[in-house]
Amino acid sequence: MVDLLTQIEKFLTEYRTIVTVIGSPLVVLVAGKLFLVLMSVFKLRRVHQIISADDPALGDVEDIQRVRFPIEERDPEGLLSQKIAASKFNMLGKPRSNAAMIVLYYKVGGKILAYLTAEHFRSERIIFFWYIAKGEEAPNVRPGERAGREPAESEVATDLVSKLIRVCNGYGGWDHVIAEVDSRDPHEAVTRLRRFQQYAWHLRYSKFDHPLRWLLQRPPLRWLFPPKSPSPSVFKVDMPFKMPLHEAGFLFEAEKHETPAWLLVAPRENETVEKAGDRHVMPREQVVALIDVLRQSYHDPEEPEYSAYIAGFFGRAAQAVPDPSRLICRGSELDAGRPARRPARKAVLGRPGPA
Repeated sequence: MVDLLTQIEKFLTEYRTIVTVIGSPLVVLVAGKLFLVLMSVFKLRRVHQIISADDPALGDVEDIQRVRFPIEERDPEGLLSQKIAASKFNMLGKPRSNAAMIVLYYKVGGKILAYLTAEHFRSERIIFFWYIAKGEEAPNVRPGERAGREPAESEVATDLVSKLIRVCNGYGGWDHVIAEVDSRDPHEAVTRLRRFQQYAWHLRYSKFDHPLRWLLQRPPLRWLFPPKSPSPSVFKVDMPFKMPLHEAGFLFEAEKHETPAWLLVAPRENETVEKAGDRHVMPREQVVALIDVLRQSYHDPEEPEYSAYIAGFFGRAAQAVPDPSRLICRGSELDAGRPARRPARKAVLGRPGPA
């Protein structure tokens, strides 16, 4: 009996030694990966998704839109709940419809700081980005400041967009993100495009995507591994473009409510965007496919007259697409034709809010 116990003890000692010598790197890697996952869960737990038309948070999101948007830019009452119901989410949160309405909100301390809406078309592999809208300001906080431990607006927006990308990856993947930007104020249009480019850069080179980035950018190693400069991830399609009438009740004066705009596109991989010399271009048929997704998104089966208007509106837009279509990302090209801004009387603190 004593000999048997001695042999078992010897075996366990040798086994521990083997595991320690051979398994340590693997254990460290696994533990490190687990730590990153836990950190990501801890960070993203502030971001929630609405997958039911009966979710009480949907009412809060609609309240924010009523406060933040002028009446002519608001979605029709009940549109989000209608889109969510049409997405047919199952109990696991997976949509059974080709077009999934994605509504995310960032909540801290019982308060929604911002929300994001987008529509993901699975078969077309295109995300139609709708809005990022700020929630209510904290009481007794001046513009440009944030209350207590609330995260910066750029961090909130980046986390929402990051969650959007993760959700769409789970819903079948994507190749392009498109968005419409009101261009009546050229300064604001340029600001929004540059903000989207900034968010895309943060997502591409974030700490979550590159766990060792925090180490490589320490002062002793920064000269060996300099941070990469922002790449043109978001482009403006160089073509005449408008946003259509949003509310079917104003069809009798539709042209009055059509808004000059820019069509923005962000490819999943910049390498898929062709280059003609020093310029980026996209084939006409690809831009037409992006516009067709807009038509599908605005289509309302319960409003046949409005849907007919939408079909004609985007049909004319598709006919105006050049071949190939030039994509603009440079500041000098974006600023072309922009009226000069008057010098500010004093410096304004804080970054502009999310689009």
